[in-house]
Order: sequence, then C-alpha cells, then structure tokens
Amino acid sequence: MRSFLRFVAIPIALLACTGIAGAQEAARLPRPGLNWVRLPGGEGCIAAQELAQRVEARAGRVLFTTASDAEIFLTGSIAPVQGGGFRALLQVTDAAGAVFGERELSSAVEDCRALDEAIVVVIAVTLYPRSDLVGAGIALDPAVAQRLEEIFRDEPSELDPAALPVTAVPVAAPAAAPAADPAPAPAPVSEPAQEPAPRRWQLGLDASGVIAYGRVPKVGLGIAPRLFLRAPARWSLELAFHYFPGSSVDADTADSSVRVGLWTLGLVGCAPPVGMLGDMALCLGAEGGRTHAEPHGFSNGQQGRSDATASLMVGAHWRLELLPHFHARLGATVGIPLVFRSYSYENTAAEFVTIYETKRFFLQAEAGLGASF
Repeated sequence: MRSFLRFVAIPIALLACTGIAGAQEAARLPRPGLNWVRLPGGEGCIAAQELAQRVEARAGRVLFTTASDAEIFLTGSIAPVQGGGFRALLQVTDAAGAVFGERELSSAVEDCRALDEAIVVVIAVTLYPRSDLVGAGIALDPAVAQRLEEIFRDEPSELDPAALPVTAVPVAAPAAAPAADPAPAPAPVSEPAQEPAPRRWQLGLDASGVIAYGRVPKVGLGIAPRLFLRAPARWSLELAFHYFPGSSVDADTADSSVRVGLWTLGLVGCAPPVGMLGDMALCLGAEGGRTHAEPHGFSNGQQGRSDATASLMVGAHWRLELLPHFHARLGATVGIPLVFRSYSYENTAAEFVTIYETKRFFLQAEAGLGASF
C-alpha cells in the first residue's frame, strides 16, 4: 500500500510544481511601454525608435512591449526652454496616465542631442531598481518599484555601474509622486556632471555640377566649386564660384551665331539647418562676375564683348553624410540679375539684330560631393 501511495504521490507532486510555475509565468506582468514625444522645437532630438534601441542595447535585452500590451509606461518628452537649451521630462505612468514618479533633465547646450546619454541611463536604471545606480533613476513609490522588480525578477541585471557614463548634463533632483506611504527619495547620482564637448568650427569644400536656365542662352551646364565655413551654432558662410563655358545662339543668317559664357564669384550666408527637414539650410547671397559674348560669321569683323554682371540669390541646400567627413550636396537657387545686357550685331544686310538679352531671373540646380574637417 505504501509503495502504491509513493508511486501515485510523486507524479502528483511534479504536476503540482509544474502548475505553480505555469501560473507564476502567466501572472507575470507585461513589460513596460515607451511613450516618447518631441515637442515643437525638438524635432531634431532623439526619436522614440532610436531611444528604445539604445536603452535596450545598454541593458542587453528587450525591455519594451507594444502600447496595447503594456500596463506601465516610461513616458517622456523633450522641448526647448526659453533662454536656450533643452529640457526633458521622464515619468513612470500607468495606462490611464496616472504619474508614479518623474525626473527632469536639462541642458543649456543648444544641441538637444547632448541629453541623449543621460536620458538613456535614467530610463535603463529606472527599469532595474536592483542596480547599484538606482539613485540615478526616477524615484518611485515602493509598490511601483516592486512591480517593476516583478516584471524582470527572473532576468539578472547586466548593468555594470563602472560602464555607465557620467551624467552628461545638469539634472534636476528626482521627484516622486505622492503616495499613501511614501519612501524617502533615493539620493541623486554622486558623480560630478560634465558638459558635453562643444561643437567646433568646420571648414569644407564642395564640388558640384550645375544645370541652369537664364544664366546663358538655352539651358546652361557648368561647374560650381565652393568653400564653406560652418560655425558651432550651425550657420555657415560660403564662397561660391560658378563657371558656364557658354552656349551658342544662331542668328537669322547662315553661319552666324553668338556664343555666350559666364563666370561669377559670390558670398552666401546660410541659416542653421531646419531640424524637421534633415540637414537642409536656407541661404541668401550675392555674386558678381563677367559675361562673355563671342560673335561668329558677322560682317565687318565685329569683336566680342565682356561685361560686368551681378545678381542676388536665394536658395536651399542639403548636405547628406556619406562617410565621416564626407557628404553629398544637393542645391537649388533662384536668382535676380541686377545688371541687364543686350547683345546686338550687324548682319550682312547692314541691319542690327538683337541676338541675346539677360533674363529677368534664373533658376539653377546643383549636385555634387564635398568634405569637411
């Protein structure tokens, strides 16, 4: 009889243990979700997808689930502040938006990407309350901290305090939301804050091919090398040279034509790139140069002309990084000539005919490669 009971009891116990483990697995809370918003003026800051990838890369595992499956959310936003710099607000909330705890990060640096590493560290440490750097995370009510602990209770933490960077920007002290039995807020990170390395001046060279309407007769093809100097605040100055070898206009008599070419040297100022349109900058400038006209086939050996020219220009360009220090450049320009010329020549019937006149405006597009250092 005892042998029979022992024979029956062993599989029953194994089934009971399996059932308990399965129930514990089923009862495990879903992973948190990530709600990250770039407010107006912060379009160039870190995006939600990149932020999630960097936090998970630091932790060495998948941390977030979809919004429809999550019950706890790491909610954040970033926006510029009056007077310069950026402010990021990080919160732990439930699906209804109730705030369990929050923390602010701020920087006086004009580039909001200077806050990236600090945001990643705070989120990663918040999701692992057992880390030695828990004080760097968002201060939470003990019940919420325990809830986060239960989500990852079977996953060992891989956060190495020695590998985490020093907080890159000055941060506000953690603030916990009111709770029934609030626990003392953890001490802030003891490491000294340090400002990120400032942007430096950049000197670069572009070489582009140009196609233009209104520069020379018909559609003109040319080249446009340019030097540019970019300031730490991202505005830039450009010294641009344009050369069009020329195109011919036929006269009303056989074998008579005029070949018109152009070169200009201009100074262009460009505003800082517009964040929501990538590395696109709007530019305004002026140029001066010479227009050359060479007649062929006219009577009396009429000579060519070289006349001064000047224009105002407005345009935009995109610089797309290909490799470190190397980029592609695309540009579009509208120009208004300030000097208008008319080219007339005497034909074989002793009549003066106008062969070419300066257009009231010109359009041009550029594409090329460049480097900056």
